[in-house]
Parts: sequence; C-alpha cells; structure tokens
Amino acid sequence: MTYQGGIVHIPDHVERMLAWIPGYHRAKSGVRALATAVGETVQELEDAIIGMYQGSLFPHARGVRLDAWGEALGCVRGGLDDYWYRRLIRGTARARYCTGTVDELVGLWAGFTGGQVELFELPPGAVHLVAWRDTYMPREYATRAAAVMRACNVDLDELKQ
Repeated sequence: MTYQGGIVHIPDHVERMLAWIPGYHRAKSGVRALATAVGETVQELEDAIIGMYQGSLFPHARGVRLDAWGEALGCVRGGLDDYWYRRLIRGTARARYCTGTVDELVGLWAGFTGGQVELFELPPGAVHLVAWRDTYMPREYATRAAAVMRACNVDLDELKQ
C-alpha cells in the first residue's frame, strides 16, 4: 500500500479478495476464477484512478498537465508559475458562471486576490473593488485577474437597492 495525500493505493486486490474467502471455497476453481476476475477489474480501475489523482486532477496538476487545464478554459500560462496559474484558472472558471451580482463579484475578486475585499460605488454607475492582502501578488497575475473581472457584467440595479 502506498499513501497518496489522503488516499491509500492498494496494489493487491486479488490476493486480498482471495484471503477473505474461506479456504474450503477458495480451493474451488470457479470461486477462485471469479474472485481473480473481479479483483483484477477492481485493480485496473484503482490503478487508473490513482494515476489520474497523482497528476491529472486539477488540484495536483503541474506543468504541462496544468497547461492543459488552462487551455481548456482559454487561459494561457503567460509566464506564471504553477501556484498563480492555478489560481487564475480557478478564477476564470468561476467567472464564467458569474451573473454580475455584487456578492458574486466580491467573492470572485476575493478568490482571485486571497484578500479582504471592499466594494466602493463610483459615479456614474461604476464600482471599485479593493482587496487588502498581506502578501505579494505578481503584476502579470493581477493584470490578467483584473481583465477577467472587467469582463463580468455588473448588475448596477442591484447596487441601487
């Protein structure tokens, strides 16, 4: 068994399955063949899932695999490291479902910046989002995150309520 960040990979499903079958049944060729067939199928499935988990799933993707996630959303790396690129991809995906409500915009900008966000209404019919954070954010990332935010339509009628 190998531990993969919360998931334990079991490489011997057939042997474990046979071990659970009482010996007097295990000796029967039909029972042994059925247990082996089921165990091998389960093993193939688990091996495939663990393989995806180790590098293909979004939270764990790195390098080229992370680039593939970004390309699927039309978001190119543009010199960002994996951490900031993953954040940009996540925010871009969330922005696609943004309907422009104030709460959504504040939440989206908070997700992009990782900071405390305040919204200020500016005349005529504009808003200004300010994020207060304690850490550095690369300029390339901030510029691209702001561009994604600008593409979201703001429901200005909601601001007036």
